[in-house]
Amino acid sequence: MLKRAMRKLRALLFRARLECEMEREMQFHLERETEENLRRGMSLAEARRAARMSFGGVEGVKEECRDMQRPRPLETLWQDVRFGARMLRKNPGFSLLAVVTLALGIGANTAIFSVVYGVLLRPLPYQDGHQLVVLQQYSAQSGANSLGFSVKEIRDYREQTQTLAEVTEHHSMTFTLFGGAEPELIQTGVVSANYFEMMGVKPLLGRTFLPEDETHGADAVLVLSYDYWQRSHRGDPHVTGRRFRMNDRPHTVIGVLPPVPQYPNENDVYMPTVACPTRSSEAFQSNRNGRMMSVFGRLKSGGELAQAQADLSVIADNMRQQHADAYPAQQRFHTSVTSLHDELTQRAQKTFLILLGTAGLVLLIACANVANLALARVMRREHEMAVRTQIEPQHLIRQLRSAVYEFDLDTAIDQVRTLEDTGREAMASPRLTATLLNLFALLALVITAAGIAGVMALAAAQRRHEIGVRLALGARRDAGAGHAARIEAGLARFVIGRGRRVGHDARRIVVAVCGRAD
Repeated sequence: MLKRAMRKLRALLFRARLECEMEREMQFHLERETEENLRRGMSLAEARRAARMSFGGVEGVKEECRDMQRPRPLETLWQDVRFGARMLRKNPGFSLLAVVTLALGIGANTAIFSVVYGVLLRPLPYQDGHQLVVLQQYSAQSGANSLGFSVKEIRDYREQTQTLAEVTEHHSMTFTLFGGAEPELIQTGVVSANYFEMMGVKPLLGRTFLPEDETHGADAVLVLSYDYWQRSHRGDPHVTGRRFRMNDRPHTVIGVLPPVPQYPNENDVYMPTVACPTRSSEAFQSNRNGRMMSVFGRLKSGGELAQAQADLSVIADNMRQQHADAYPAQQRFHTSVTSLHDELTQRAQKTFLILLGTAGLVLLIACANVANLALARVMRREHEMAVRTQIEPQHLIRQLRSAVYEFDLDTAIDQVRTLEDTGREAMASPRLTATLLNLFALLALVITAAGIAGVMALAAAQRRHEIGVRLALGARRDAGAGHAARIEAGLARFVIGRGRRVGHDARRIVVAVCGRAD
Protein backbone atom coordinates (compact mmCIF):
# COMPACT_ATOMS: atom_id res chain seq x y z
CA MET A 1 0.00 0.00 0.00
CA LEU A 2 2.80 2.40 0.90
CA LYS A 3 4.76 1.53 -2.24
CA ARG A 4 1.70 2.17 -4.37
CA ALA A 5 1.14 5.56 -2.74
CA MET A 6 4.81 6.49 -3.24
CA ARG A 7 4.62 5.45 -6.89
CA LYS A 8 1.57 7.66 -7.47
CA LEU A 9 3.23 10.56 -5.70
CA ARG A 10 6.34 10.12 -7.86
CA ALA A 11 4.14 10.13 -10.97
CA LEU A 12 2.62 13.42 -9.86
CA LEU A 13 5.93 15.14 -9.06
CA PHE A 14 8.06 13.79 -11.93
CA ARG A 15 5.48 13.73 -14.70
CA ALA A 16 7.80 14.85 -17.54
CA ARG A 17 10.39 12.16 -16.78
CA LEU A 18 7.75 9.43 -16.67
CA GLU A 19 6.26 10.63 -19.97
CA CYS A 20 9.68 10.29 -21.60
CA GLU A 21 10.17 6.80 -20.15
CA MET A 22 6.72 5.74 -21.32
CA GLU A 23 7.36 7.13 -24.82
CA ARG A 24 10.64 5.20 -25.10
CA GLU A 25 8.96 2.01 -23.92
CA MET A 26 6.15 2.36 -26.47
CA GLN A 27 8.63 2.97 -29.29
CA PHE A 28 10.65 -0.05 -28.19
CA HIS A 29 7.61 -2.36 -28.42
CA LEU A 30 6.59 -0.93 -31.82
CA GLU A 31 10.12 -1.38 -33.17
CA ARG A 32 10.26 -5.01 -31.97
CA GLU A 33 6.89 -5.72 -33.57
CA THR A 34 7.97 -4.02 -36.79
CA GLU A 35 11.15 -6.16 -36.94
CA GLU A 36 9.05 -9.31 -36.48
CA ASN A 37 6.81 -8.26 -39.38
CA LEU A 38 9.86 -7.55 -41.57
CA ARG A 39 11.19 -11.05 -40.88
CA ARG A 40 7.81 -12.39 -42.05
CA GLY A 41 8.39 -10.80 -45.47
CA MET A 42 6.36 -7.59 -45.17
CA SER A 43 7.50 -4.29 -46.59
CA LEU A 44 8.58 -1.54 -44.21
CA ALA A 45 5.34 0.42 -44.56
CA GLU A 46 3.22 -2.71 -44.16
CA ALA A 47 5.28 -3.85 -41.17
CA ARG A 48 4.83 -0.53 -39.37
CA ARG A 49 1.10 -0.45 -40.15
CA ALA A 50 0.62 -4.02 -38.93
CA ALA A 51 2.61 -3.26 -35.77
CA ARG A 52 0.40 -0.29 -35.01
CA MET A 53 -2.75 -2.30 -35.72
CA SER A 54 -1.54 -5.09 -33.45
CA PHE A 55 -0.44 -2.79 -30.68
CA GLY A 56 -3.58 -0.62 -30.80
CA GLY A 57 -3.87 3.13 -30.34
CA VAL A 58 -0.65 4.40 -28.77
CA GLU A 59 -2.34 7.38 -27.14
CA GLY A 60 -5.05 5.18 -25.67
CA VAL A 61 -2.43 2.85 -24.15
CA LYS A 62 -0.57 5.86 -22.78
CA GLU A 63 -3.74 7.16 -21.16
CA GLU A 64 -4.35 3.79 -19.50
CA CYS A 65 -0.80 3.81 -18.15
CA ARG A 66 -1.26 7.34 -16.84
CA ASP A 67 -4.45 6.32 -15.05
CA MET A 68 -2.60 3.45 -13.37
CA GLN A 69 0.38 5.57 -12.33
CA ARG A 70 -0.86 8.98 -11.28
CA PRO A 71 -3.24 9.93 -8.45
CA ARG A 72 -6.30 10.67 -10.56
CA PRO A 73 -8.41 12.47 -7.89
CA LEU A 74 -5.61 14.92 -7.09
CA GLU A 75 -4.93 15.64 -10.74
CA THR A 76 -8.64 16.10 -11.45
CA LEU A 77 -8.91 18.43 -8.48
CA TRP A 78 -5.93 20.45 -9.68
CA GLN A 79 -7.44 20.71 -13.18
CA ASP A 80 -10.76 21.86 -11.73
CA VAL A 81 -9.00 24.48 -9.61
CA ARG A 82 -7.10 25.85 -12.59
CA PHE A 83 -10.22 25.91 -14.74
CA GLY A 84 -12.16 27.69 -11.98
CA ALA A 85 -9.36 30.26 -11.59
CA ARG A 86 -9.42 30.95 -15.35
CA MET A 87 -13.19 31.41 -15.31
CA LEU A 88 -13.01 33.78 -12.33
CA ARG A 89 -10.31 35.83 -14.02
CA LYS A 90 -12.28 35.92 -17.25
CA ASN A 91 -15.49 37.19 -15.56
CA PRO A 92 -14.42 39.67 -12.85
CA GLY A 93 -17.94 41.09 -12.30
CA PHE A 94 -19.50 37.70 -11.73
CA SER A 95 -16.53 36.63 -9.61
CA LEU A 96 -16.76 39.71 -7.39
CA LEU A 97 -20.50 39.31 -6.82
CA ALA A 98 -20.15 35.59 -6.07
CA VAL A 99 -17.27 36.17 -3.65
CA VAL A 100 -19.10 38.97 -1.83
CA THR A 101 -22.29 36.89 -1.57
CA LEU A 102 -20.48 33.87 -0.19
CA ALA A 103 -18.36 36.06 2.09
CA LEU A 104 -21.49 37.51 3.67
CA GLY A 105 -22.96 34.06 4.31
CA ILE A 106 -19.71 32.53 5.55
CA GLY A 107 -18.86 35.61 7.65
CA ALA A 108 -22.25 35.56 9.37
CA ASN A 109 -21.88 31.86 10.16
CA THR A 110 -18.34 32.33 11.43
CA ALA A 111 -19.34 35.21 13.69
CA ILE A 112 -22.37 33.42 15.13
CA PHE A 113 -20.45 30.17 15.62
CA SER A 114 -17.67 32.06 17.41
CA VAL A 115 -20.23 33.44 19.85
CA VAL A 116 -21.92 30.04 20.26
CA TYR A 117 -18.56 28.39 20.89
CA GLY A 118 -17.54 31.02 23.42
CA VAL A 119 -20.84 30.75 25.32
CA LEU A 120 -22.02 27.16 24.93
CA LEU A 121 -19.10 24.96 23.86
CA ARG A 122 -15.90 26.37 25.35
CA PRO A 123 -14.93 24.88 28.74
CA LEU A 124 -15.30 27.06 31.82
CA PRO A 125 -12.24 29.20 32.69
CA TYR A 126 -11.88 27.41 36.02
CA GLN A 127 -9.70 24.51 37.05
CA ASP A 128 -11.56 21.26 36.20
CA GLY A 129 -14.66 23.30 35.42
CA HIS A 130 -16.64 20.19 34.45
CA GLN A 131 -16.58 19.09 38.13
CA LEU A 132 -18.17 22.29 39.47
CA VAL A 133 -21.86 22.05 40.37
CA VAL A 134 -24.61 24.35 41.65
CA LEU A 135 -26.97 23.31 44.45
CA GLN A 136 -30.51 24.73 44.39
CA GLN A 137 -33.46 24.34 46.74
CA TYR A 138 -37.08 24.70 45.61
CA SER A 139 -40.55 24.51 47.10
CA ALA A 140 -44.07 24.53 45.73
CA GLN A 141 -44.41 28.14 46.83
CA SER A 142 -41.18 29.31 45.13
CA GLY A 143 -41.99 27.66 41.80
CA ALA A 144 -39.03 27.90 39.44
CA ASN A 145 -37.12 30.34 41.67
CA SER A 146 -34.47 28.93 43.98
CA LEU A 147 -35.00 29.63 47.68
CA GLY A 148 -31.34 29.63 48.60
CA PHE A 149 -29.89 27.87 51.63
CA SER A 150 -29.57 28.71 55.32
CA VAL A 151 -26.38 28.37 57.38
CA LYS A 152 -27.63 25.19 59.09
CA GLU A 153 -28.59 23.58 55.77
CA ILE A 154 -25.16 24.36 54.30
CA ARG A 155 -23.49 22.83 57.33
CA ASP A 156 -25.61 19.64 57.00
CA TYR A 157 -24.80 19.22 53.31
CA ARG A 158 -21.09 19.88 53.90
CA GLU A 159 -20.85 17.33 56.73
CA GLN A 160 -23.04 14.55 55.28
CA THR A 161 -22.28 14.54 51.55
CA GLN A 162 -20.48 11.51 50.14
CA THR A 163 -20.09 12.67 46.54
CA LEU A 164 -18.90 16.29 46.84
CA ALA A 165 -15.29 16.98 47.67
CA GLU A 166 -16.02 20.61 48.66
CA VAL A 167 -19.08 22.72 49.44
CA THR A 168 -18.93 26.51 49.54
CA GLU A 169 -21.41 29.37 49.89
CA HIS A 170 -21.85 32.78 48.30
CA HIS A 171 -24.13 35.79 48.66
CA SER A 172 -23.85 39.50 47.83
CA MET A 173 -24.54 42.60 49.90
CA THR A 174 -23.93 46.33 49.48
CA PHE A 175 -21.70 48.18 51.95
CA THR A 176 -20.07 51.61 52.17
CA LEU A 177 -16.29 51.64 52.01
CA PHE A 178 -14.31 54.41 53.70
CA GLY A 179 -10.63 55.20 53.42
CA GLY A 180 -10.30 56.22 49.79
CA ALA A 181 -10.57 59.62 48.19
CA GLU A 182 -14.25 59.59 49.10
CA PRO A 183 -16.73 57.04 50.50
CA GLU A 184 -18.10 54.69 47.88
CA LEU A 185 -20.89 52.15 47.74
CA ILE A 186 -19.50 48.77 46.73
CA GLN A 187 -21.00 45.40 45.90
CA THR A 188 -19.48 42.84 48.26
CA GLY A 189 -19.40 39.10 47.79
CA VAL A 190 -19.54 37.14 51.07
CA VAL A 191 -17.99 33.72 50.50
CA SER A 192 -16.56 30.74 52.33
CA ALA A 193 -12.81 30.65 52.86
CA ASN A 194 -12.43 27.78 50.35
CA TYR A 195 -14.48 29.52 47.61
CA PHE A 196 -11.60 30.61 45.38
CA GLU A 197 -9.62 27.43 46.03
CA MET A 198 -12.60 25.31 44.98
CA MET A 199 -13.05 27.39 41.81
CA GLY A 200 -9.36 27.01 41.04
CA VAL A 201 -8.84 30.79 40.84
CA LYS A 202 -5.30 31.96 41.59
CA PRO A 203 -4.83 35.59 42.72
CA LEU A 204 -3.14 38.09 40.46
CA LEU A 205 -1.64 39.87 43.47
CA GLY A 206 -1.29 38.72 47.06
CA ARG A 207 -3.41 35.78 48.22
CA THR A 208 -7.00 34.67 48.64
CA PHE A 209 -8.71 33.56 51.86
CA LEU A 210 -7.28 30.96 54.23
CA PRO A 211 -9.23 28.83 56.74
CA GLU A 212 -8.00 31.00 59.64
CA ASP A 213 -9.56 34.08 57.97
CA GLU A 214 -12.99 32.52 58.62
CA THR A 215 -12.54 31.95 62.34
CA HIS A 216 -14.31 34.22 64.83
CA GLY A 217 -12.13 37.06 66.03
CA ALA A 218 -9.91 37.01 62.95
CA ASP A 219 -8.90 40.28 61.32
CA ALA A 220 -11.28 41.45 58.55
CA VAL A 221 -9.71 41.05 55.12
CA LEU A 222 -10.75 41.89 51.53
CA VAL A 223 -9.96 40.52 48.08
CA LEU A 224 -10.50 42.97 45.21
CA SER A 225 -11.98 42.03 41.86
CA TYR A 226 -9.90 42.87 38.79
CA ASP A 227 -12.39 45.40 37.37
CA TYR A 228 -12.74 47.24 40.67
CA TRP A 229 -8.95 47.29 41.11
CA GLN A 230 -8.54 48.87 37.68
CA ARG A 231 -11.45 51.29 38.09
CA SER A 232 -10.98 52.58 41.64
CA HIS A 233 -7.28 51.95 42.26
CA ARG A 234 -6.00 52.35 38.69
CA GLY A 235 -4.18 49.04 38.78
CA ASP A 236 -1.97 50.02 41.72
CA PRO A 237 0.44 47.08 42.24
CA HIS A 238 0.96 48.13 45.88
CA VAL A 239 -2.72 47.99 46.85
CA THR A 240 -2.22 44.87 48.99
CA GLY A 241 -1.79 45.79 52.63
CA ARG A 242 -3.90 48.94 52.39
CA ARG A 243 -6.53 49.33 55.09
CA PHE A 244 -10.08 50.55 54.60
CA ARG A 245 -12.99 50.91 56.96
CA MET A 246 -16.30 49.15 56.43
CA ASN A 247 -19.10 48.19 58.87
CA ASP A 248 -17.20 50.06 61.62
CA ARG A 249 -14.26 47.69 61.26
CA PRO A 250 -10.86 48.05 59.58
CA HIS A 251 -10.43 45.77 56.55
CA THR A 252 -7.07 44.91 55.01
CA VAL A 253 -6.65 44.19 51.30
CA ILE A 254 -4.84 40.86 50.93
CA GLY A 255 -5.14 40.16 47.20
CA VAL A 256 -6.48 40.97 43.73
CA LEU A 257 -8.32 38.50 41.51
CA PRO A 258 -7.38 37.87 37.85
CA PRO A 259 -9.82 38.95 35.08
CA VAL A 260 -12.11 35.90 35.28
CA PRO A 261 -15.93 35.93 34.93
CA GLN A 262 -17.69 36.21 38.27
CA TYR A 263 -20.68 34.05 39.07
CA PRO A 264 -23.48 34.32 40.11
CA ASN A 265 -23.01 38.11 39.95
CA GLU A 266 -20.32 40.75 39.59
CA ASN A 267 -18.79 42.01 42.85
CA ASP A 268 -16.32 44.76 43.61
CA VAL A 269 -14.71 43.09 46.64
CA TYR A 270 -14.98 39.79 48.52
CA MET A 271 -14.95 39.13 52.26
CA PRO A 272 -15.13 35.93 54.37
CA THR A 273 -18.44 34.98 55.99
CA VAL A 274 -17.37 36.00 59.51
CA ALA A 275 -16.83 39.62 58.38
CA CYS A 276 -20.45 40.06 57.25
CA PRO A 277 -22.59 41.43 60.13
CA THR A 278 -25.73 39.61 58.97
CA ARG A 279 -24.12 36.28 58.13
CA SER A 280 -22.06 36.12 61.34
CA SER A 281 -24.89 37.00 63.76
CA GLU A 282 -25.98 34.24 66.15
CA ALA A 283 -29.68 34.76 65.35
CA PHE A 284 -29.13 34.25 61.64
CA GLN A 285 -26.88 31.22 62.06
CA SER A 286 -29.41 29.45 64.29
CA ASN A 287 -32.36 30.14 61.97
CA ARG A 288 -32.90 27.21 59.57
CA ASN A 289 -35.43 29.28 57.62
CA GLY A 290 -32.95 32.12 56.94
CA ARG A 291 -32.32 31.03 53.36
CA MET A 292 -30.39 33.53 51.23
CA MET A 293 -27.06 31.91 50.29
CA SER A 294 -26.10 30.28 47.00
CA VAL A 295 -24.21 27.00 47.32
CA PHE A 296 -21.59 25.53 44.98
CA GLY A 297 -19.72 22.26 45.10
CA ARG A 298 -17.06 20.22 43.39
CA LEU A 299 -17.59 16.56 42.51
CA LYS A 300 -15.09 14.06 43.78
CA SER A 301 -12.73 12.60 41.23
CA GLY A 302 -14.71 10.19 39.06
CA GLY A 303 -18.02 11.31 40.54
CA GLU A 304 -21.14 11.62 38.41
CA LEU A 305 -23.90 14.20 38.53
CA ALA A 306 -26.58 11.53 38.99
CA GLN A 307 -24.76 10.12 42.01
CA ALA A 308 -24.53 13.58 43.55
CA GLN A 309 -28.25 14.14 42.96
CA ALA A 310 -29.13 10.87 44.71
CA ASP A 311 -26.77 11.68 47.59
CA LEU A 312 -28.19 15.19 48.15
CA SER A 313 -31.77 13.89 47.91
CA VAL A 314 -31.08 11.49 50.78
CA ILE A 315 -29.62 14.33 52.88
CA ALA A 316 -32.64 16.54 52.10
CA ASP A 317 -35.05 13.74 53.14
CA ASN A 318 -33.20 13.32 56.43
CA MET A 319 -33.39 17.06 57.14
CA ARG A 320 -37.13 17.14 56.42
CA GLN A 321 -37.70 14.25 58.82
CA GLN A 322 -35.57 15.71 61.60
CA HIS A 323 -36.82 19.31 61.24
CA ALA A 324 -40.42 18.97 60.08
CA ASP A 325 -41.34 22.44 61.34
CA ALA A 326 -38.85 24.06 58.88
CA TYR A 327 -40.10 22.00 55.91
CA PRO A 328 -43.95 21.95 55.80
CA ALA A 329 -45.23 18.98 53.82
CA GLN A 330 -47.49 21.11 51.64
CA GLN A 331 -44.46 23.09 50.44
CA ARG A 332 -42.84 19.95 48.95
CA PHE A 333 -39.20 21.02 49.42
CA HIS A 334 -36.64 19.39 47.14
CA THR A 335 -32.98 19.94 46.24
CA SER A 336 -31.40 19.67 42.79
CA VAL A 337 -27.80 19.71 41.60
CA THR A 338 -26.74 21.05 38.17
CA SER A 339 -23.38 21.42 36.52
CA LEU A 340 -22.10 24.99 36.59
CA HIS A 341 -21.64 24.99 32.82
CA ASP A 342 -25.29 24.06 32.20
CA GLU A 343 -26.47 26.62 34.74
CA LEU A 344 -24.51 29.36 32.99
CA THR A 345 -25.70 28.49 29.47
CA GLN A 346 -29.25 27.17 29.85
CA ARG A 347 -30.88 30.58 29.49
CA ALA A 348 -28.93 31.52 26.38
CA GLN A 349 -28.83 28.08 24.74
CA LYS A 350 -32.12 28.30 22.80
CA THR A 351 -31.42 31.84 21.63
CA PHE A 352 -27.95 31.04 20.34
CA LEU A 353 -29.09 27.83 18.64
CA ILE A 354 -31.81 29.81 16.84
CA LEU A 355 -29.19 32.36 15.78
CA LEU A 356 -26.94 29.56 14.53
CA GLY A 357 -29.81 28.06 12.52
CA THR A 358 -30.64 31.49 11.08
CA ALA A 359 -27.02 32.02 10.06
CA GLY A 360 -27.05 28.62 8.36
CA LEU A 361 -30.17 29.67 6.45
CA VAL A 362 -28.40 32.86 5.38
CA LEU A 363 -25.50 30.78 4.04
CA LEU A 364 -27.94 28.52 2.20
CA ILE A 365 -29.61 31.55 0.60
CA ALA A 366 -26.20 32.93 -0.39
CA CYS A 367 -25.28 29.62 -2.05
CA ALA A 368 -28.64 29.57 -3.85
CA ASN A 369 -28.04 33.11 -5.15
CA VAL A 370 -24.63 32.16 -6.49
CA ALA A 371 -26.13 29.05 -8.11
CA ASN A 372 -28.81 31.20 -9.78
CA LEU A 373 -26.14 33.56 -11.11
CA ALA A 374 -24.20 30.62 -12.52
CA LEU A 375 -27.40 29.25 -14.06
CA ALA A 376 -28.07 32.60 -15.72
CA ARG A 377 -24.60 32.56 -17.26
CA VAL A 378 -25.04 28.98 -18.49
CA MET A 379 -28.42 29.73 -20.06
CA ARG A 380 -26.97 32.88 -21.68
CA ARG A 381 -24.40 30.71 -23.47
CA GLU A 382 -26.89 28.04 -24.52
CA HIS A 383 -26.87 29.29 -28.13
CA GLU A 384 -23.15 28.39 -28.36
CA MET A 385 -24.08 24.71 -28.14
CA ALA A 386 -26.02 24.79 -31.43
CA VAL A 387 -24.31 23.75 -34.71
CA ARG A 388 -26.16 23.89 -38.02
CA THR A 389 -25.73 21.18 -40.69
CA GLN A 390 -27.65 19.98 -43.75
CA ILE A 391 -27.03 16.36 -42.83
CA GLU A 392 -28.36 14.59 -39.76
CA PRO A 393 -25.46 14.58 -37.23
CA GLN A 394 -26.05 10.91 -36.35
CA HIS A 395 -25.13 9.94 -39.95
CA LEU A 396 -21.73 11.61 -39.63
CA ILE A 397 -20.50 9.64 -36.63
CA ARG A 398 -19.45 6.49 -38.56
CA GLN A 399 -17.82 8.52 -41.31
CA LEU A 400 -15.97 10.64 -38.76
CA ARG A 401 -14.61 7.58 -36.95
CA SER A 402 -13.46 5.95 -40.23
CA ALA A 403 -11.80 9.14 -41.44
CA VAL A 404 -9.90 9.59 -38.20
CA TYR A 405 -8.69 5.98 -38.17
CA GLU A 406 -7.48 6.32 -41.75
CA PHE A 407 -5.58 9.46 -40.80
CA ASP A 408 -4.04 8.25 -37.53
CA LEU A 409 -4.50 4.95 -35.78
CA ASP A 410 -3.09 6.35 -32.52
CA THR A 411 -6.07 8.62 -31.91
CA ALA A 412 -8.53 7.04 -29.47
CA ILE A 413 -12.20 7.61 -30.36
CA ASP A 414 -14.87 6.56 -27.92
CA GLN A 415 -18.47 7.57 -27.24
CA VAL A 416 -18.85 9.93 -30.18
CA ARG A 417 -22.06 11.93 -29.77
CA THR A 418 -23.66 14.87 -31.47
CA LEU A 419 -23.48 18.32 -29.93
CA GLU A 420 -27.25 18.26 -29.74
CA ASP A 421 -27.19 15.17 -27.50
CA THR A 422 -24.35 16.58 -25.42
CA GLY A 423 -26.09 19.93 -25.02
CA ARG A 424 -29.41 18.29 -24.12
CA GLU A 425 -27.70 16.20 -21.44
CA ALA A 426 -25.73 19.17 -20.10
CA MET A 427 -28.78 21.44 -19.98
CA ALA A 428 -31.17 18.92 -18.43
CA SER A 429 -30.42 19.92 -14.85
CA PRO A 430 -30.32 23.71 -15.53
CA ARG A 431 -33.61 23.48 -17.41
CA LEU A 432 -35.21 21.68 -14.47
CA THR A 433 -33.87 24.34 -12.12
CA ALA A 434 -35.14 27.10 -14.37
CA THR A 435 -38.58 25.44 -14.50
CA LEU A 436 -38.71 25.26 -10.71
CA LEU A 437 -37.62 28.90 -10.47
CA ASN A 438 -40.40 29.87 -12.86
CA LEU A 439 -42.93 27.98 -10.76
CA PHE A 440 -41.73 29.73 -7.62
CA ALA A 441 -41.86 33.07 -9.45
CA LEU A 442 -45.44 32.35 -10.51
CA LEU A 443 -46.35 31.48 -6.92
CA ALA A 444 -44.71 34.70 -5.73
CA LEU A 445 -46.70 36.62 -8.36
CA VAL A 446 -49.95 35.10 -7.12
CA ILE A 447 -49.09 35.91 -3.52
CA THR A 448 -48.12 39.46 -4.53
CA ALA A 449 -51.43 39.92 -6.36
CA ALA A 450 -53.31 38.75 -3.29
CA GLY A 451 -51.26 41.12 -1.15
CA ILE A 452 -52.00 44.04 -3.48
CA ALA A 453 -55.71 43.27 -3.30
CA GLY A 454 -55.47 43.14 0.48
CA VAL A 455 -53.63 46.46 0.62
CA MET A 456 -56.26 48.06 -1.61
CA ALA A 457 -59.07 46.70 0.53
CA LEU A 458 -57.33 47.87 3.71
CA ALA A 459 -56.79 51.38 2.30
CA ALA A 460 -60.40 51.63 1.23
CA ALA A 461 -61.55 50.37 4.64
CA GLN A 462 -59.37 52.90 6.43
CA ARG A 463 -60.90 55.75 4.42
CA ARG A 464 -64.45 54.45 4.73
CA HIS A 465 -65.15 57.02 7.41
CA GLU A 466 -64.04 59.83 5.06
CA ILE A 467 -66.31 58.52 2.29
CA GLY A 468 -69.24 58.31 4.74
CA VAL A 469 -68.69 61.92 5.82
CA ARG A 470 -68.68 63.04 2.19
CA LEU A 471 -71.98 61.26 1.58
CA ALA A 472 -73.47 62.79 4.75
CA LEU A 473 -72.47 66.27 3.54
CA GLY A 474 -74.44 65.78 0.33
CA ALA A 475 -72.04 64.13 -2.06
CA ARG A 476 -73.55 61.73 -4.59
CA ARG A 477 -73.12 58.01 -3.99
CA ASP A 478 -71.49 57.55 -7.36
CA ALA A 479 -68.99 60.23 -6.30
CA GLY A 480 -68.17 58.19 -3.17
CA ALA A 481 -67.74 55.08 -5.27
CA GLY A 482 -65.59 57.04 -7.71
CA HIS A 483 -63.42 58.29 -4.84
CA ALA A 484 -62.89 54.72 -3.62
CA ALA A 485 -62.10 53.62 -7.16
CA ARG A 486 -59.55 56.45 -7.47
CA ILE A 487 -57.89 55.27 -4.25
CA GLU A 488 -57.61 51.71 -5.55
CA ALA A 489 -56.38 52.90 -8.96
CA GLY A 490 -53.75 55.07 -7.32
CA LEU A 491 -52.53 52.17 -5.20
CA ALA A 492 -52.46 49.92 -8.24
CA ARG A 493 -50.44 52.45 -10.25
CA PHE A 494 -48.03 52.85 -7.34
CA VAL A 495 -47.51 49.08 -6.85
CA ILE A 496 -47.19 48.42 -10.58
CA GLY A 497 -44.77 51.31 -11.00
CA ARG A 498 -42.59 50.12 -8.13
CA GLY A 499 -42.71 46.57 -9.47
CA ARG A 500 -41.59 47.71 -12.93
CA ARG A 501 -38.81 49.75 -11.33
CA VAL A 502 -37.60 46.78 -9.27
CA GLY A 503 -37.76 44.50 -12.31
CA HIS A 504 -35.81 47.00 -14.41
CA ASP A 505 -33.12 47.31 -11.71
CA ALA A 506 -32.89 43.52 -11.35
CA ARG A 507 -32.50 43.15 -15.12
CA ARG A 508 -29.72 45.74 -15.16
CA ILE A 509 -27.88 43.88 -12.38
CA VAL A 510 -28.14 40.50 -14.15
CA VAL A 511 -26.99 42.00 -17.47
CA ALA A 512 -24.07 43.78 -15.78
CA VAL A 513 -22.94 40.60 -14.02
CA CYS A 514 -23.69 37.92 -16.60
CA GLY A 515 -23.51 39.89 -19.85
CA ARG A 516 -26.31 40.63 -22.31
CA ALA A 517 -27.77 37.60 -24.07
CA ASP A 518 -27.69 37.70 -27.85
